[in-house]
Amino acid sequence: AADPGMIICKPTNAEGSWMVWHKDLPASPNAGSSPWLVLNDTDSRSFGPVSDPYPISNVTDTSFTVTYSGTFDSNSVNKGGQQYIAYLWAADTANVIKCGTYNGNNTTSNVATGFDTQWVLIKNTTTRSNWSIYDDKRGANAALNPNLSTTENNVPCTLSSTGFTVTGGSDAVNALGSQYIYVAIAAPPPPAA
Repeated sequence: AADPGMIICKPTNAEGSWMVWHKDLPASPNAGSSPWLVLNDTDSRSFGPVSDPYPISNVTDTSFTVTYSGTFDSNSVNKGGQQYIAYLWAADTANVIKCGTYNGNNTTSNVATGFDTQWVLIKNTTTRSNWSIYDDKRGANAALNPNLSTTENNVPCTLSSTGFTVTGGSDAVNALGSQYIYVAIAAPPPPAA
């Protein structure tokens, strides 16, 4: 079994946020607490008080722990009486998926995934910004933002046969000094002749 690279949890029978854990999310500046992201929000990282547990932790190739805290919202994960769904992405599976990180440089960042990339989700973990999703069906620079209800935006990103390239200085994908997490999924191999 592969270790998870990203997990998203969401309540299904109550309103609540999409809580996100990623293997490369930078550590909390507060000793004893851990950061998390929220898919339906622009925060770079959220931190609870030192005594507040991280909503998703102890991630292994066979299990993970969810802990109710109520810091972000009252139904985030593991509240009594609520039902939840969890979506998991493998950390790194050759020619299939890669969860990783890169640093923005305000010009051009080439991110190598090692495969023909058909879909990528990107989030700035240093400053507030939108989540960005790109795919090979809608063309270059067409970003969808899962934290917004708007139409697609023009944010520079091009998928390639070896990864993806972000250009310019957008906070969402390539700001100087910002760290980003991503999940990239490979295009399926061509059918056998």
